[in-house]
Amino acid sequence: MKVLFIGAGRWGLALASVLGNNGHEVLLLSRDIEEGEALNKTGIHPFFPDYKFPSSVKTTSDEAEAAAYSEVAVLSLPVQVSFDYLAKRPSLIENKQVLLTGKGMVGEKILTEVLAPLIDISQLAVLSGPSFASEVIKKKPTCVSIGAKGEKLAIFFQELFSCSYFRSYVSLDLSGLELCGALKNVYALGAGMIDKVVDSANTRAAYLTRALHELSRLVLARGGERSTVYGLSGVGDLFMTCTSPLSRNYQFGYHFGEKGYQTNGVAEGVYTLDSLISSIPNLKEILPIAYTIGEVVEGRLNFQEAIEALMGRKLKKEID
Repeated sequence: MKVLFIGAGRWGLALASVLGNNGHEVLLLSRDIEEGEALNKTGIHPFFPDYKFPSSVKTTSDEAEAAAYSEVAVLSLPVQVSFDYLAKRPSLIENKQVLLTGKGMVGEKILTEVLAPLIDISQLAVLSGPSFASEVIKKKPTCVSIGAKGEKLAIFFQELFSCSYFRSYVSLDLSGLELCGALKNVYALGAGMIDKVVDSANTRAAYLTRALHELSRLVLARGGERSTVYGLSGVGDLFMTCTSPLSRNYQFGYHFGEKGYQTNGVAEGVYTLDSLISSIPNLKEILPIAYTIGEVVEGRLNFQEAIEALMGRKLKKEID
């Protein structure tokens, strides 16, 4: 089968390698002509210099070629730019089954809602779960969830993205998957700060547990399912992203305030945090940890003040 990838970042390349190893033909639409030519000529991409891609994985910068390549597309762009990019290039997704792989929010909207004016929800599926691109490339055993409104589409992408080292599970809770994928990046920012400043097993365990509770609160309020929160895209992705130095969001938090530090790629949690702050007036009440992370990132609280604010809140029952 031929599959178009819209975007050729690290995550898109890693997923393309899965399909290539499954015997599928892949064309990645890339804006970087030099990087694309390197992959086409040598099978090696500068992002993964120690890995040789299957010969069936190619790139192009020709949008017309990309649009005509396949009836199946994988969107692998940052959430914040996806709508504007596709609105100017509708032929890339027109009459296609589309798998979304970005994690984030724009205002109060998840990506399927953002793209609703451009593509019907019945054509969209979402891939989410604990999966670092650098480990997928190395064929480390990985499990993810693939969600859609219709089971047939979810199963289609499940079968497409399953092999000896990459296992996909089906979910019909599309909004739950997307919210979990977006919110875990916010909590990873705080996890990095905690590990840098406190370095305490007690604090880390308390933080992760309460962050999971907050995530569950918002997912359920937005119509998602509790089982999703305790699945791969929820607790799985949250714990991985909040505990691994491979996470860009964790690294952003860990190095927050250091002069000259730059993340290696996009720290999606920063953008999602902005979306939460701008779209939820009572954020402090319903997501106090996320709110407090925002106060630190915006410079209104230092880390010690943030800890004191969270620990000094009114005492309550553990479970709402």
